[in-house]
Amino acid sequence: MSVLPRLLIVDHSRVVRLSLAKHLKAHFHICQESNGESAWQTLILDPAIVAVVSGKALSRLDGFGLLEKVRANRLLRLKRLPFFLVSSDSLTDEERQRARD
Repeated sequence: MSVLPRLLIVDHSRVVRLSLAKHLKAHFHICQESNGESAWQTLILDPAIVAVVSGKALSRLDGFGLLEKVRANRLLRLKRLPFFLVSSDSLTDEERQRARD
C-alpha cells in the first residue's frame, strides 16, 4: 500500500472543503483548515504537505495573505509549494494580477 501525498485544503466553508476533499481523496491524503492563520501553522509544522488549495476569503489571514507568506518564506519547501488560489469569477482585474504576481 502506497502512502498518498498530503494536500492542504483551506476554505471558510465546510461544504467547500468537504466537496473538494471528496473529489481529491483518491489521489491525496487531505488536511483541512478553515482560516489562513491555522493553515499557515499547519504548513510550518507539516513538511509532508505537497500542495495547497485555498479560497480567497478566509478569516484571520485571507488567501492572498497566506499565499504571500508562503512565497516570502525562507524555507524552499514552502517557497516552491504549489498553491492554487480558488475563487469565483468575481475577482477584479487587480485581484487577478495580485494572485499572478
